[in-house]
Amino acid sequence: MHYLQPDHYPSHYTDNCPSQYTDNYPRLSLDHYPDNSPRHSAGNGPSHSAGTIFGHWPTYTHGPRLLLFSALFICATLFLINPNQTQGQAFTATDGYVEFTSRAPLLEFQGKSSQLAGLIDFEKNLLDFYVDLTTIDTGIRLRNKHMNDSYLETDKFPFAEFTGTLSGLPDLTLSAPQPAVAKGTFTIHGVSREIRVEGTLQSVPEGLQLNAAWTVLLDDYNIRRPKVVFYELAEEQEVEISILLRKTD
Repeated sequence: MHYLQPDHYPSHYTDNCPSQYTDNYPRLSLDHYPDNSPRHSAGNGPSHSAGTIFGHWPTYTHGPRLLLFSALFICATLFLINPNQTQGQAFTATDGYVEFTSRAPLLEFQGKSSQLAGLIDFEKNLLDFYVDLTTIDTGIRLRNKHMNDSYLETDKFPFAEFTGTLSGLPDLTLSAPQPAVAKGTFTIHGVSREIRVEGTLQSVPEGLQLNAAWTVLLDDYNIRRPKVVFYELAEEQEVEISILLRKTD
């Protein structure tokens, strides 16, 4: 199964990026991930009584019939104890929201983008989210240019990406937000680090809503800080994402 094929990408990903990025950057396709990607069970749902379901079935005492009945019973029981059915489900989006906040002593400002792309695959317990950094808007055009050209160096490192796994799978039968913890690799400015991200997952009629937040230390990713007052950056950047993912066919 393939997700987020190239024709689903915003045109600027393929039209404006240098060929080395469009040729080599992972397209959120499961072919990108190794076959031994982590796989987890869908959790422990409520069990069902065999008597209430099979109470009126005849009891077989002969060997072959008893063996067949046992096999059918085990298969049905395994299905029934997994009511949330997260296994085999995948959700994708290309229009999520990401925001960073810089709180320096003399200046506070935000950078925002509504082109966060993401994938959650419950069968492989795999998450992948990325954003084209050139789509981030700080509200001042000149500041955007300085950020891209001099600090993030988006001509060489156009994307920020998080790839990881969930510590536990959600129950998609519940409508309330559920705590979620992901562990994985965050990459920006050509530097990758292992991080832990906390957030919430919520099953909604349109799909799956994810909200999460974490902090980024610029020194950890070799991003130097500008000295000009109108673009003073804090060492610690607060990152928040909000994305509605829709189930794939």
